[in-house]
Amino acid sequence: MTTSQQRQLLIQKAKHHFNKTDPKLADIMDRVELPFSVIRHSHLEELIQIIIAQQLSGKAAKTIANKVRQLCPEKKINLDSLIDIKDVQLREAGMSHAKIKAVRDLIAHVEDGRFNFRR
Repeated sequence: MTTSQQRQLLIQKAKHHFNKTDPKLADIMDRVELPFSVIRHSHLEELIQIIIAQQLSGKAAKTIANKVRQLCPEKKINLDSLIDIKDVQLREAGMSHAKIKAVRDLIAHVEDGRFNFRR
């Protein structure tokens, strides 16, 4: 079972618990979308999603991140797929020029070793 599946199972258990103990909270959980940080991805994908989400509503950020993910061959944001995606495609997905620049800068730092996720 993947980490994402484990989290989904925990969330379902929590909803089931609150259906019994606190129906109002259970109702709120059903109406509120989960933040990106609850749905785990690679560290790079997490950082990209944070860049995308800056100064946007959760729903708008999620929509843009999903559009970017759809541009990736495996539907996962990773270094190789981001290198191949053109800036115009990212703009069409809804990313601003500044966010594209930030993502490109992050990629450059990861590629040349200035940024290491393992430190």
